[in-house]
Amino acid sequence: MGNIRYHEDFETGNPVTHWTSTGEYEVNYAGLSSEQSHSGEKSFKLDITLRKDGNYNYWSGPILDIPAIPGTRLTGHVYLEQAPPNVSVSLGTSFLLPALRETTGGNGRGSCVAIGSLNRHGKMGAWHRQTSDILIAAEGMSRKIIGEVTPALHLEKWYIGISCREAVDARLVIYIDDISIEGGPVPENWQAEQDRLLKSWARNHNKAAIARNRPFREITKRINEEAKTLALEISESSLREENPAGVWQRHASGMLDEAQKITEELLERTRPDFPVPKKDKLLEIHLHDLRNQWLNPARWALDNAHNVWSRTGPYLLTVSNDPITNYRVLPSSRILTGEIDSGIDLFACPGEYAPASFVLVPSESTTATFTIGDITNGENTIAASNLDLKSVKVWYQAGISFSELDKKLLTPELLLNDDALVQVDYEAQANNVRDIDHPRDAAALLPVPIPAETAKQFWLTVQVPESALPGTYHGSILIHLEGVAEHRLPVRLEVLPFKLKESSLHFGLYYRGVLSATRQPEFVTSELKTEHQLETEFRNMKEHGILYPDVYQRVYLQPDGTLDTEELAKYLDIRDRTGLPRDKLFYNGNGIDVPATEKDVTTELEFFREMYEWARNRGFEEVYFYGSDEAQGEQLVLQRGAWAAIRNLGARIAVACDTGFFDLVGDLLDLPIMNGMSPEELPRVHALGHKMFNYSLPQGGLEQPYTYRYFFGHWLLQSGMDGSQTYAYQHGFGPGGSMGRPWDDFDNAIYRPHIFAYPTVDGVVDTLQWEAVREAVNDTRFVATLRTAIEKEHGSDSKESAEAERWLEQIDITGDLHAIRREIADRIIELQTVK
Repeated sequence: MGNIRYHEDFETGNPVTHWTSTGEYEVNYAGLSSEQSHSGEKSFKLDITLRKDGNYNYWSGPILDIPAIPGTRLTGHVYLEQAPPNVSVSLGTSFLLPALRETTGGNGRGSCVAIGSLNRHGKMGAWHRQTSDILIAAEGMSRKIIGEVTPALHLEKWYIGISCREAVDARLVIYIDDISIEGGPVPENWQAEQDRLLKSWARNHNKAAIARNRPFREITKRINEEAKTLALEISESSLREENPAGVWQRHASGMLDEAQKITEELLERTRPDFPVPKKDKLLEIHLHDLRNQWLNPARWALDNAHNVWSRTGPYLLTVSNDPITNYRVLPSSRILTGEIDSGIDLFACPGEYAPASFVLVPSESTTATFTIGDITNGENTIAASNLDLKSVKVWYQAGISFSELDKKLLTPELLLNDDALVQVDYEAQANNVRDIDHPRDAAALLPVPIPAETAKQFWLTVQVPESALPGTYHGSILIHLEGVAEHRLPVRLEVLPFKLKESSLHFGLYYRGVLSATRQPEFVTSELKTEHQLETEFRNMKEHGILYPDVYQRVYLQPDGTLDTEELAKYLDIRDRTGLPRDKLFYNGNGIDVPATEKDVTTELEFFREMYEWARNRGFEEVYFYGSDEAQGEQLVLQRGAWAAIRNLGARIAVACDTGFFDLVGDLLDLPIMNGMSPEELPRVHALGHKMFNYSLPQGGLEQPYTYRYFFGHWLLQSGMDGSQTYAYQHGFGPGGSMGRPWDDFDNAIYRPHIFAYPTVDGVVDTLQWEAVREAVNDTRFVATLRTAIEKEHGSDSKESAEAERWLEQIDITGDLHAIRREIADRIIELQTVK
């Protein structure tokens, strides 16, 4: 087929057309121009005004369909004449992945990746060369989308990628010139051989998909059968034939109505021809949702409806001792989590936090107040101050996924002391946060108004003191419903006779907060923090099992070659006061760039030498510096020189990346932080003595507690990865350099805020998903404690030890996670008593 030769000099014709975009824009000029040129007399000029906020604006060249073979390289030149602050420009490569036709039935086109990123900071008024190895980029794209390198990869076309955020009524003027593609020679019969390989791949892929989906089909079939049985029992319930007369009869009838809707939806979602999610992680999430959000609530309704129907009292109370669920209790809910008229019944280790939840439904409008007493075991006492009760606030969010922005979805999320901090306007579907720029929660739970026949959820967290002696402690919470009734809610806590070991996994996260030393922040934000806010948030992370937040506090190399570390030292002093570990530093304040000149190389290396020595002198045993975030293909390869030089200093390299990194930089990358997982590369990483973390299963802030408990806990253990470094503790996405108001889910056109705990002027407001992270961490600590007990007894070769080890290796984590923890606790106690 010969060599590949393509060159576009923009001298005689315009091959560029608009491809796709979000937001709105106005074209001032798009065509050939003699105003600037990299060579020759002309270039392509694009002059647009961005009218409505969006995420991207793409313009593409012609369809080329060039084979992706070794050594094929695209090179082009970009000139920025005028660019808004939050806009970046790049050439990009769009690929044809024929394997997508075999998996999705689509045409396989349009899988695109930018080569680099140019913005106004130091990039204006000059031509910039951008280049990419086509095969490396194509293989990386195939891995990202399909999970492996697939045959018959082609470069579909080149394009101009414009990333535009917070750029309303902003003008962009750029020029493109001298785009060339060279490579080859293309092997004889390349296309025929690739087509043969593609057919073979498709056969193997389909066989694997059938095998992979078989358990999914079996489980969904069982759920479908259960749903049919439930639907029949619900429809035939004798209560449905009776005429609802009073409050609780109406409530019970409403429970059955909701349950019927749920089972109908569940039957639809478990049909044999229902689309099967494509990725393993989505399969697991989907299965959990089938049980957690559909099947279980329908069961609760059927079990509780008769009990509710026969009630005569003025209120309804349900208690959940396993409150981590994706099911959403809303004010209008008739199906409630937990058991009716039950008590709080917990078990925990000394030093552990244990959660429970209860829901109140009064027959008349009232105000609830609570009196919490000590809990005791004989002469042993756990003070009432260790029992923290919060109101669960339901408010409007813009969706579930981070890119959902078109919904107004009622969502239980906030754990408040002052329920009135957020007022919800149901008619306008809007939230009104009191003093949204400087929100402040109360120090303890205030009286909570509850309208008649409305469900109100509360959340109890018991902090077991490190010094608590084993045994069963009893106490109560007195609930006073003004003008309605009083209820004494029993509290029982079993303090287990062992302490939890530290997890075998690393738990950190991306923490964007930096010390605002020069001024008071204009409003609470994910970025600028006072000293008090920093300390409070560090303590909050530690209390939730997150021990290694990374550091965004920037440091600057001064003209005399020394570092200005004053602010970083203050920042770390604050962190040290909270007791977070000091053995490892994950430093993300100054990332590793790809130097443009030899002088840049020298300056960058000098900075990281000084920074590494400073951190070591401060006592950090391991120091990780971050590479270019989420780079792929050649953008990873270009960092090799800088990484090697920095590693020679003794420092380590970490970076967020995607599957396919290992062959490019695996020898130099001490810590790949994965977007998802990479089971093929994981053993190769471990063989070098390196570790692999995860940052996106899921990222921070989804209002789906059970999903976090599952993926941050037992799933992460079984994945073989070494830890979690999730993005992010807080990240607002609104306008402005401070990244917007985290308390507003509707102030950005691209993403929802990523929030585990909401910042206030004097602390944080926890969320249901954040409590689930702590439960996930503790799940892994229970496993670590059982493994220690097994190892301790292994020398005696006890039957109990061998059985516990077998059980732990075969544990079915798709089951009831609360029951699994109870089983682990019982096995630890059993091993402790083996003689």
